[in-house]
Amino acid sequence: MVRNLGYPNQIDTELRTSLRAVKPAVALLVLACVFVAAAALGATTGDAGAADKRKRIVALTPFAANTLVNVGVRPVAIGQMAVGHKGVSPRLKGVRQLPLSHPNGPNMEQIAEIDPDVVLTSQAWRKGTATMRDLAITVREMDAATASAVPSKIRAIGRAYGKPKQTDRLVRKVNREIAYAVKGKPIRERPTVLMVLGVGRTPYVFLNNSWGGSVAKRAGAKLLGGELRGSGGYVKVSDEYVVQQDPDIILAVPHGNAEDLPAIREHMLSNPAWSTTKAVQNGRVYVTLDDALLQPNIDVGHTIKRVRTQFLKNW
Repeated sequence: MVRNLGYPNQIDTELRTSLRAVKPAVALLVLACVFVAAAALGATTGDAGAADKRKRIVALTPFAANTLVNVGVRPVAIGQMAVGHKGVSPRLKGVRQLPLSHPNGPNMEQIAEIDPDVVLTSQAWRKGTATMRDLAITVREMDAATASAVPSKIRAIGRAYGKPKQTDRLVRKVNREIAYAVKGKPIRERPTVLMVLGVGRTPYVFLNNSWGGSVAKRAGAKLLGGELRGSGGYVKVSDEYVVQQDPDIILAVPHGNAEDLPAIREHMLSNPAWSTTKAVQNGRVYVTLDDALLQPNIDVGHTIKRVRTQFLKNW
């Protein structure tokens, strides 16, 4: 009996008729050829998920790049990491790094030269998306916006492009690290914290929907200014607002060099406009260049613990 292989009924009928006219051995040979052809057709077409896992991928963000390499995918290029090699998995050693610049992100000539199938990007580089799509490149934003979204975003990238077992293993690892950072030592103290982006005359504060703000909240901070509204997760505030909020802790994440940190902290402590705040009076003003507070990372559990031990002192 000839099995229906999914071909139209007319072809199936003709095949049955032809097989009745040949010897059994020849019939078996014909059937074998049909099955081989069908298998080859299936291997060529494949399903969408399998095809995705063979794509040439460029990952512009640390989150996407580190996720990919930990779920069994080596991207053809990654965005240049602001934190240098510290923020890049050792498994990405040797992968081409692309310089990024506002507002488009990567150089489009370099992207065209690499000729990727997929570019994983972020909101920061959204203006370059249209040009990449004009080059017939699939562009997707898959970074986690908040600390709580990290496991689900890892799973989404892994399911689309990675290996299932490695994806599940990475998700379990990240969940364990987050749980330990939050519950390894229960959070008993929840100081009020004002997170500041930059230390200029008009500071910007981290909002509830910012990456750094979400990390601080998971670490036990009562985030001041988080209820404000602004695009991109930050909003400009006045010195009067800072004084009114009177934070227990001021945590600044400026753009600068490590050797500038002591001077930046001293400037904040001596700022007469902030002198009446509890943070300044108690010397609980911290300045860090930790890029893990500015952009998503898969080792978010370690970042949460670092915030607890170094800044909130509630570990």
